Amino acid sequence: MIGPVNATGNHFHTYYSDQAAWNGEEEVADLDLDDTDYEGPETTTIYKEYPGVYSFYVHDYTNCDSNDSSQLAASNVKVEVYSGSFKMATYYMPNKEGTLWHVCDYDSRTKALTNVNEVTYHTEPSNVGLSDEEVKVLEIKENIRERLFNIENIANGMANGADEVDAKVTAWRQQVDSYDIEVLNEIQDAVEEYYQQINKMFLYDVSYTVDDNEKNVYENTSSRIYINKLDSSVLSDIKITLSDSDSDTVVTEVTPDEGYDKAYKLTASNGFEKVIRVKIKNLTQDDWNASIDDED
Repeated sequence: MIGPVNATGNHFHTYYSDQAAWNGEEEVADLDLDDTDYEGPETTTIYKEYPGVYSFYVHDYTNCDSNDSSQLAASNVKVEVYSGSFKMATYYMPNKEGTLWHVCDYDSRTKALTNVNEVTYHTEPSNVGLSDEEVKVLEIKENIRERLFNIENIANGMANGADEVDAKVTAWRQQVDSYDIEVLNEIQDAVEEYYQQINKMFLYDVSYTVDDNEKNVYENTSSRIYINKLDSSVLSDIKITLSDSDSDTVVTEVTPDEGYDKAYKLTASNGFEKVIRVKIKNLTQDDWNASIDDED
């Protein structure tokens, strides 16, 4: 079900992946269950009406990638609409090919229930009923959230600068609730620029030698590195280098914390710092074989 635009500028949307719709801290609608055994029923309930149009759909998720499926048409599915205990209407799936059935619309302002009965093909359940611009807004928001997650991962283990990064990420997370596509594009550009800056500062490669065999791990952002080796093997030449050769970050070996064998401090020109801790695990042959099995 797609509902009117809420206080944050987004449509209420209940479906299998997000079964409750909220306006702030108030639950305004929900889908009681995601029925996957085809027995039903599934019930969508509106707890509080907001002015506007509510649109109800049935989506054939199983065949959502198909452009010629007729399984929804053959399903004999029906939709019953109630106001309290009063049955307002019953709709039966028409004999039309498609994966998305737009059943009806309900206008909470006029209390009118309108039969739509349109069947089309539709792939993505998260953007059912949305306009092209609204779909684009969702894509931008998802891109922003992914980049903020990337920034947080890179910032993990930072000493100097962590508070500044956290403050920026928190502010952007609050702004991403906007529904203005121009505002979101500006946020996306700013987040991407900041991500590239942080990435250049702290994206690093690891190299080391085990029994004269050089090993490499490229483009790492973790604040901890674990190196497994046989206890009979010789480990040497552990090096941390910046992945971006143009980065002005300085790598310095420092005294490791208790429980770690090596530590390296990355210091950027703006004063931001991140410590990379290295733990070396000396394994018996049996432990080594077990670790290989775990990786498989």
